[in-house]
Amino acid sequence: HLKPPKIRKDIYKRLIDAALNQEAIKLAYHKHQGDEAKEIIVTALSIFYRGSVPYLICRDHAKDIIRQLPFSRISAIHDTLFDEPRVENFSLAEYEKSGALAFRYGEPFELHLEIFNSVRREVEDSHLGENQKITPIQGHDTVFNMTVTVPYTLNLIQWLLARSPYLKVKAPADFRQKFCKE
Repeated sequence: HLKPPKIRKDIYKRLIDAALNQEAIKLAYHKHQGDEAKEIIVTALSIFYRGSVPYLICRDHAKDIIRQLPFSRISAIHDTLFDEPRVENFSLAEYEKSGALAFRYGEPFELHLEIFNSVRREVEDSHLGENQKITPIQGHDTVFNMTVTVPYTLNLIQWLLARSPYLKVKAPADFRQKFCKE
């Protein structure tokens, strides 16, 4: 129940407009609250909310990467006359599907689980990933092996912890150790 950040109305409206029109803009961005602002040129691609905090999804022209910038750390916005928007092949749906909007701990990885029938029923129609594979374990009618490539996100960790009585993480070894410790 954190309170939303204080954002100047003119900045909020300008960022929304820039994202809707996918414009190239120059921002005064503070990496952390209290830091001196750095000017960066970005193409505004979209916005999203993480809880009550609005973020600008944008392509940083200097680094040619997609970034997520909290509105509250942007202190000024200027039009840029010489920079063309760089939308390229950005798709918000694909970006979200990649796990980029979640709290990320690392890169996607192949997860190996041993799951009870209750978990199998949950994920057989609503997969954890595109390449999910569930196979029976010989001699066990209610236990299955599952492999799937997953994004390494807070959502994944919370999902696994909530079902921990009904599954066993088999691999990768380093993730298994961290998960067992939790």
